[in-house]
Amino acid sequence: MEVESLSAVLKIAVKRLWASIHGDPRVLGAARLHLTDSGLAAAYNLPSAFHVLPFAQACVAATVLQARQLDRNDVRDTTTVTVRPLHAGIHFRSERHIRLRNPLTHEEVSPGELWDPFSGDYQTREPGGWVRLHCNFAHHRNAALQSVGLSESSGATREDVQKACAERDSEDIERAVLELGGAAAKLRSMSEWKSSPAYATLRELRDVVTIRRVGAGQGPAHRWVPPTQVQDGEWRPLAGLRVLDLTRVLAGPVCGRILRALGASVLHVSSPHLPAIPAADVDTSFGKRSTFVDLDTAEGVQKLRELVRDADVVLQSYRPGALQARGFGLEDIVKENPNVVYLSVSAYGSLNDGEADPEIVKWSHRRGFDR
Repeated sequence: MEVESLSAVLKIAVKRLWASIHGDPRVLGAARLHLTDSGLAAAYNLPSAFHVLPFAQACVAATVLQARQLDRNDVRDTTTVTVRPLHAGIHFRSERHIRLRNPLTHEEVSPGELWDPFSGDYQTREPGGWVRLHCNFAHHRNAALQSVGLSESSGATREDVQKACAERDSEDIERAVLELGGAAAKLRSMSEWKSSPAYATLRELRDVVTIRRVGAGQGPAHRWVPPTQVQDGEWRPLAGLRVLDLTRVLAGPVCGRILRALGASVLHVSSPHLPAIPAADVDTSFGKRSTFVDLDTAEGVQKLRELVRDADVVLQSYRPGALQARGFGLEDIVKENPNVVYLSVSAYGSLNDGEADPEIVKWSHRRGFDR
């Protein structure tokens, strides 16, 4: 691998990320990655205690490198990929840049606020203590307020939440919110994180990405093959691939957006009863088709089964067990379509068959900010 970069961290990130997605080492070895930008990275850094911007570049580079193998006859062929940190940084915060144009006035406006006024970090009672509350959905907001003895109906403000948090420890608030079905997390120092049960659990996990055969099929349902030539002047290596996108908010829908950008036909399906964040939906829906399916009706159940049978890829981001309770768990989907590629995006980890570790089970069912 030849890497042109100013960051040693970036080189490590590319190697580790490629290994985590089970990439062919011969492909990476033959790749030429140009990941510098003449100092522009500093103009658009992503504020974090972690190396987010190098990781963003590594993600984009690995995605393009993997996609390029679809139109390569020899994995040893040299592939050159250029990812500028400025572009990677904008891509990773694209929801902040999206604008809608009024067709009458041509005025460009934001599609709406991504964050609820109550969402954010709050200082807690213990020295240096902070907790992150997620309130973008009404049920998450109600859980957060109720956990500190407040309610929206009583006219609670963000200042009231801060005062209430200042009287409790961060772990107590985190636990109370989770018990009420909300999403919250104590902010931990690196030393606190490494001494937590969650860190110990993560160290036991073999891979961030796991790949396993789950059905008896031999490949995509429609015997999809990569296109042999450029489509309409654009590089679309996934042209003709049918993706059923059963995801919400950001992480899962971004996966679907990337597949669509590479040429796949993506249909996003949601429930008419679930809350949504319009700003996120607009940003992650470029090129996708969208529809609603109501699984509370027999017609809705039958329709989703038909869509599953017609898909090459099913992408989902619900908590483990959520779709299974509706008759659309992994085994159900494979039964309907033995050739399907099933992709699951999970905030805190998916369960493998027969998983018995109580810590892994507990974390896998925990609500993330996308659920």
